[in-house]
Amino acid sequence: MSTTQFLEVEAKYAVSADDSVPDLTKILNVHSIEAAQQYELSAIYYDTRDLRLTRSKITLRRRIGGKDDGWHLKLPDTGSGRLEISAALNPEITPGEAAPRLTRGTTDSVPEELLGHVRAVVRGHKLIPIAQVDNLRVESALKAENGSTVADFCDDRVTAWSLLPDASPEPRHWREWEFELAESLATTKLGRQILESADEQLTTVGAVDSHSPSKLLTALGESFNLAPTPPTPLVFRKYDDRDEAFAGVLHALIATRDSLVEQDPGARRGDRRSVSTMLNAIRDLRSVLSMFIELFDHERWDNRIATASDIEAELKQLTVVLHRACDADAVAHQVHALLDADATELIDQQARQRLEHDVDSRNKRAYYRVGAALDSERYLTMLDTLDEFLADPPLPGRMERRKATAIIVRAVKRGYVDFKNLRSSALEVFDDPEVTESEYEAHLSQMHKVAERLRTVSRVSLEFTPYDSGRLSKESKKLVDTLLDAQYSVSVCELILKRARQAAGRGEDTFAYGLLYQAERERSRKILRAIDQRHRSVKSSYKRFKRSIA
Repeated sequence: MSTTQFLEVEAKYAVSADDSVPDLTKILNVHSIEAAQQYELSAIYYDTRDLRLTRSKITLRRRIGGKDDGWHLKLPDTGSGRLEISAALNPEITPGEAAPRLTRGTTDSVPEELLGHVRAVVRGHKLIPIAQVDNLRVESALKAENGSTVADFCDDRVTAWSLLPDASPEPRHWREWEFELAESLATTKLGRQILESADEQLTTVGAVDSHSPSKLLTALGESFNLAPTPPTPLVFRKYDDRDEAFAGVLHALIATRDSLVEQDPGARRGDRRSVSTMLNAIRDLRSVLSMFIELFDHERWDNRIATASDIEAELKQLTVVLHRACDADAVAHQVHALLDADATELIDQQARQRLEHDVDSRNKRAYYRVGAALDSERYLTMLDTLDEFLADPPLPGRMERRKATAIIVRAVKRGYVDFKNLRSSALEVFDDPEVTESEYEAHLSQMHKVAERLRTVSRVSLEFTPYDSGRLSKESKKLVDTLLDAQYSVSVCELILKRARQAAGRGEDTFAYGLLYQAERERSRKILRAIDQRHRSVKSSYKRFKRSIA
């Protein structure tokens, strides 16, 4: 089943039953109004028993009776609007058919294509009907002078019920107006001006901004507060300013967890940026968890510390899968770039096709494994365990908490020293003409891991200690990016060499492989030389950090 996406930018207004719709042609850019259409809409909203979607500002509904019958998933507003993802109705539902009111406990089949977008929120919890919203809608299309749609104006008379246990059986009734911009105007300056103009016209006749952000929350009413709650992160209350660093570590744990979950839908779709951002979030989470665990070195043992170690181990396994996908994607991108940049016309078609097929297949397999890992019970259980840990983390005593600043500083120092030592040993490897590409890659991988830790802890230091680590955080990020480029470039060289040997074994001409190898090898050497420059910048900023401590 395919899905469609739409960016929803709208304004909602509460109005009384007898308020009259004003002249909508007075709104900026509105030249005419098409004849109004009336619809009898009926929507069933779905969520877990503890309302995980609703609490995350996500709505999932099955609606019939209008021009967009189907399943609709609305994601949180990112500042530019709410992304709505739609899927067709199940075969047993007839479009336009009136829906019967469901009873508590009734279930229906949510399309898998939509579930993937919220799997990290829902996890293994069952989705059930939580509310029914019936709506007599009068909809008018507002047109510009050229005939294009400016917006849709909806006059809604709503009847809704909560389907949650212990909810009142009595329906709620209200009226509201919706002014929804056409998608072509959704993120434009003109669109914002039209919304402002509409607001002026609608509020003049008595409309007020809706007190509820959605029909669902109004339908749920008090039953929302009676529903069970999922684990929520602990709100740590500082005893005094000396708790700032410890509070910062907890905050960083929660922020990286949120980033992980936020990137999950994109990673499932195979979005390159989402996979990369998710990988960085997991690396950050592992580094911060290590600092958190270190606070308990001299504290009485707490089983929750073992839980933190278990979470870190699970994150490590996921890191491997995500890194391989990022590596496969970067290698594929660079091989295609090499082939596209060839101006010699000496790359034969057979070599070109073999390389393209190789990297594309490898990339596809790597992203398939990402999807499988994110769909696994192991991953979803880890998310549950992480949430439970953040809701009830072990808290060290006041004296131990005050060591958090020292632990962050020690982590920064350790990160820099570890990288410096690795670089010293790597220099000998990089200067050795007998070293293989795989040995290069192994050393670069180790350097990258250590540089990533330095980047993470220096950023935590910047946010939650009084020391001057801003420049170190920035230069560490540049170092990480350069090391990644070098690592990917060496991987490309290794791949081309491997395919050249295979071609030679088949008796094929290997000239094209040699040409590509030399071009990429020269590029990798330039990047390796850039690492030295990046290290000098990191070294300088690290000295600045140390001076701020003294």
